[in-house]
Amino acid sequence: MLGSKMQRRDVSKTKDVVSFFLLVT
Repeated sequence: MLGSKMQRRDVSKTKDVVSFFLLVT
């Protein structure tokens, strides 16, 4: 359960990074 929550948070963080990267480029 904790690992799943952590993974879900990581996916959300990756999405933010991708959005930021797209904004920069």
